[in-house]
Amino acid sequence: MNATAAKRETFGFIEGMRGMAALQVVLTHLFSAFFPVFAGVGGNAHYAWEAEFARTPLYFLIDGNTAVYIFFLMSGFVLAPSFLTTKLGACQIIAKRFARLYIPVLAAGIISVGLWLILPAARDHAVGVTMSAWASALCRNPMSLWSIIKDTTLNSMVLGYETESVLQHIPIVSSLIVGTPLTLAFNPPLWTLHAELWGSVLTIAVAFFYKAVSRRVFWPVCLIALLVTGTSFFTLFLLGFAAYVSKERLVRLKSRGASLVAGILIACGITVSSTLSQHPFDVALNVANQVAWLNTRAGIRLQFEFGAILIMLGVCLCHQARAALSMRLPVWLGKISFSLYLIHFPVIFTVGFAVFNAVYPTFGYGLSAAFAMATSMALSLLLAIAFERYVDARSVRFSRKLTAYMSTSDKSPPALSQE
Repeated sequence: MNATAAKRETFGFIEGMRGMAALQVVLTHLFSAFFPVFAGVGGNAHYAWEAEFARTPLYFLIDGNTAVYIFFLMSGFVLAPSFLTTKLGACQIIAKRFARLYIPVLAAGIISVGLWLILPAARDHAVGVTMSAWASALCRNPMSLWSIIKDTTLNSMVLGYETESVLQHIPIVSSLIVGTPLTLAFNPPLWTLHAELWGSVLTIAVAFFYKAVSRRVFWPVCLIALLVTGTSFFTLFLLGFAAYVSKERLVRLKSRGASLVAGILIACGITVSSTLSQHPFDVALNVANQVAWLNTRAGIRLQFEFGAILIMLGVCLCHQARAALSMRLPVWLGKISFSLYLIHFPVIFTVGFAVFNAVYPTFGYGLSAAFAMATSMALSLLLAIAFERYVDARSVRFSRKLTAYMSTSDKSPPALSQE
């Protein structure tokens, strides 16, 4: 096997896993909009199967909640080699990461606002029929000039939203966060980009520390750091980083025993996130609040985090799962996954609901919902392909040029004295 193939076999699965996770996120939002009981967001059931399947492993097929936390684990994993091998300084890496994330987020925010301006009433007309309280509560921006600018340029990635921000206790910025709940966002899934940005900063710090000290110092300090990060998303970035530096022990295992353990871990992860009661995780979160500084704000989030950890570990240990995720379709989805994640939500809430409103009087609920969901998915994929090509890929190139310019500037000789 050549080096390229070996690399693809070992790490190509991350791209595929990213693609499948993005697909889960889109599906959970589609079902939350049209079949809210099955999606676990409350509301009234339209069909008996919604309640019957809601707390079964079938829910995992649309489990975008666990998928989000898998994204954080994968980010720690894939950012680690870049941060460990770079010759750039910390400020240059942060600038590169910021530019790489912010440009697509800003573009997605502008597209979201545009879609809402074109189809402002589609959601309100639809929710009376879909009975999705979840859809009714979100995207309630007052549409003032300041609220539009603030949401697209600041809250979506840099500052975050009330109860969803790591900066909410900093007096200088808290006034821009307090009173700005996630329900006001044009594109609510972008709250995770706030986590992605600051999780990346943490990963940079961990990578520099890893290079500076011995392993005997690094690992005990990491364990102590967990008392700070607690059950917050920061812990997932730490665990993703730890998984990468332990990759030789994880992804190289191909024995039957490793595959068996991996299968059990994946099955347990799906069971934890899809079928178990939230109560044990509420209890665990109460305990964590007594010993750790940063914690997630609900037991159900801890439940999804724990499920994500088990699934990620299982995939890393299972060469069959890694091979399946390295196939062409998952990898292709992975290529456009970031764009799909950024663009799908406003499509559902504008075009998707508009399509539903148009066909519902003729075809009834089931067919109309299916047609609206299919239209939303198809349009989201098409837009994601274009977005990846014209926005996302260019943001990557720009971030590289930015750091190259910063490096050149740092190496420029001092100006000659004019005296």
